[in-house]
Amino acid sequence: MEHLVWILGLKPSTGGSLKAGRTPSDSNAVITTAVMADLPVLSAMLSRLFESSQYLDDVALHHLIDALCKMSHEAMELAYSNRKLQTLLLGPLSELSSVPHGDVRQRQLECVLQILHSAGETLSHGWPLVLSIIGAVSDHHGENLIRIAFQCLQLVVTDFLPVMPWRCLPLCVDTAAKFGSQTQELNISLTAVGLMWNISDYFYQNKEKLCQSLSGDSTVFPDFPGTPNMPPFDKLWMCLYARL
Repeated sequence: MEHLVWILGLKPSTGGSLKAGRTPSDSNAVITTAVMADLPVLSAMLSRLFESSQYLDDVALHHLIDALCKMSHEAMELAYSNRKLQTLLLGPLSELSSVPHGDVRQRQLECVLQILHSAGETLSHGWPLVLSIIGAVSDHHGENLIRIAFQCLQLVVTDFLPVMPWRCLPLCVDTAAKFGSQTQELNISLTAVGLMWNISDYFYQNKEKLCQSLSGDSTVFPDFPGTPNMPPFDKLWMCLYARL
């Protein structure tokens, strides 16, 4: 509810109602046209809600606050797991991978690193875009960009494999393998091999969980010649072995 009131730009008045507390020129208010059309209705509903709360006893007021907190928590969880929202935010960042200028790519990777530090555990649908940005760095980009990108990859492998959707695991393996095969930084190549070991250890330690996740659909994995009936979990291992 606090976030909603902030977005609406409302502030409590002396009478207990809500009034506009922000000018339209505030650059922090980024709201779509569709939402703007509903703002008067939402504002009126919030005002009536807060005005009526003065007539509630302590028990009823406690229940009201508890309900509002739950509603706010559910709304925030929905926002964090919104596929379209994550794609909307990360899509333009991913498009910068085609920009040839090194300073732009550096800022792009620094943004990815900041996203991982601040909200990596809530990415869910955004992992393919994040991994594609990290993996888009190659030998010709220079040592500095390779180091920043590899720093992002290290954070992904060490902290976020448990929250990464299983569909993204082959892409994560491919991204780590790219850094293992690059020739600009020998230390990074060797460390990338260690990350492959970390990934394999995650596969081994979470076999039961991964087998349950993979049982429904294995179309994300490539076909391996001569093994048409290979179980999905074995295909996941083969994705790793094929890149060593």
